[in-house]
Amino acid sequence: MISGRWNKLNVTKPCFGTKGNKPAKFIITREGFLAAFKVVHTRGQVNCEKDACHGSFASKWGCSTSHPYVGTTPLGTFITTPSKRILFPREKFIRDKSISKWYALPGFEPDSPFLVFHDFANPEFVQYGQQVEIWYGEDLDDVSEDDNAGESCVEVFAWYL
Repeated sequence: MISGRWNKLNVTKPCFGTKGNKPAKFIITREGFLAAFKVVHTRGQVNCEKDACHGSFASKWGCSTSHPYVGTTPLGTFITTPSKRILFPREKFIRDKSISKWYALPGFEPDSPFLVFHDFANPEFVQYGQQVEIWYGEDLDDVSEDDNAGESCVEVFAWYL
């Protein structure tokens, strides 16, 4: 593990689902101050609403920008601790925290090949062997899951200071 470059994390469960408490799971491979995560899409799609009336709003990371409610804040992928404390994205990006968590991340779209979450000014201290989870926002909060579908599979990289 080297500071100042991307380090691949150990995968224990590479896919996250949209309902039924199904996060992806990864293990921290080095203790230290972690400033960023890079989550690379490998396969699959998540869908925030799939029904006969509205059709499908599938994407890699949340919901399609064509969705009438989510549209401008279409991302719904979260990195957390096992106790569901959100590590990324940072709170300033999240819209409607009390209802359902959706956000926009500058430079990224719902079908970007990867997402990068960073906060170099306030890195997270992580321990070797610590588990990190990746959640679909509505599954994380157990809200509005009934019309969701699919799963996205990922590889995760960490940037240490």
